[in-house]
Amino acid sequence: MPTNKNAFQRYVYLDPLLADQYHYYDIHDLTKHVNSCLRAEEKEEVGERMIQKDIKALEGDPFYIDIARPTLGHKRCIRYADPTFSIFNKKLTDDEKNLLKELLNTLGQFDGLDSLSWFADLKARLNLENKQDEVIIQFETNPKSIDSNLLGGLFTAIAHKQVIRLYYHKFDEVKEKSVVLHPYLLKQFNTRWYLFGADDGDNFLLHFALDRITRFEPLPTTAYRECEYNFVDRFEDIVGVTLNRDKETGEPLPCDDILIWADEQEIGYIDSKPLHGSQTPVKGEEVQVLRARYPHLPPGQFYRLECIPNRELFQALVAYFSGIELLEPLSIRKEYAEMISRMNKKYQ
Repeated sequence: MPTNKNAFQRYVYLDPLLADQYHYYDIHDLTKHVNSCLRAEEKEEVGERMIQKDIKALEGDPFYIDIARPTLGHKRCIRYADPTFSIFNKKLTDDEKNLLKELLNTLGQFDGLDSLSWFADLKARLNLENKQDEVIIQFETNPKSIDSNLLGGLFTAIAHKQVIRLYYHKFDEVKEKSVVLHPYLLKQFNTRWYLFGADDGDNFLLHFALDRITRFEPLPTTAYRECEYNFVDRFEDIVGVTLNRDKETGEPLPCDDILIWADEQEIGYIDSKPLHGSQTPVKGEEVQVLRARYPHLPPGQFYRLECIPNRELFQALVAYFSGIELLEPLSIRKEYAEMISRMNKKYQ
């Protein structure tokens, strides 16, 4: 067994990097990572020569690990030749296997993840590849608007923090465009999937509907930038995925206090499936004030929302037809009315 000081601890730090088949690390990268871990534990740092000795030791007794050294450009990388290898592999317990089987059976009914090679391999290892179980949960999918291989590939790129070059085109354009993107999140809304990521240049958060993405290619030599965005906060103030911004400052628009009314027939639906997380029914004395302000309304319920108006909010309102009326603020009511007017003209 190697006698280098703290050698085993360095193997712990090196192992995930050597097993990473989605990034390319040379001796400089490996040394930098190990020293970062050592500093965090207030231990003495080492030089590249020591890391080289550690790699050499892994190739000898008692490990006998096959180390590959591919060259990418002017960079000589170091990694395990077997991408599935780890010196710290641990067998699953029976309980862990049973839990994974249940999860895989559920995920296996979602076509978008079935294209992942590791997913199929894991199912085979757990003897699930030919098992046909009764469907007990089903995801809502739109097979015409998604390429499952694309979804699976983007899932892998995010999971392994890999920068990509994304090729896409808008609905009203045929010409293909491209952007270097740091991918962070896949989100589904209304049966359509969206990819969120930061532009490599100005770090501005972008999102793309997957049916507008034609392809992508990994950029393993480009350093990945960790996500600086809080997606919980981002989606808290909107319906769907579109965050409208001020045209001059680029900052997100402030939330509006939106007042809507629903007739008696729609109250149950609105209560059980809120238009937005902030939705609250108006109660108490305010109901009488609003009744006096809007005497034309039949019996029903007033609701307030605190959110940023966008296209998806209007789409949700339209789904209730005349069962809902957007009352305040007046500027949003006017915008919504103009949209309905344009729709009405198509049927005159």
